[in-house]
Amino acid sequence: MKQNLTDTASTYILGLKELARLNGMKSITIRNSEIQDNLEWESRAPIVSKAMWNNFVEGRDEVIYQPPQSKGTKLEIKYNLD
Repeated sequence: MKQNLTDTASTYILGLKELARLNGMKSITIRNSEIQDNLEWESRAPIVSKAMWNNFVEGRDEVIYQPPQSKGTKLEIKYNLD
């Protein structure tokens, strides 16, 4: 079954979180533009933002920066790994 782009971005985020956890980190801060760069995507901010929000847990994770409409390349979230 083929993954859609949101699923691809979400899988990538989960991988970053797991790698950080394995390296003993308590949290990881991820920015939308970094994901797009690493996946070599252009103009996919809404897709990446959706994946970031899908991985966000209210009360555990923290929004560092939220652009208007929550979908820009500057969206930055700190994911706590506890």
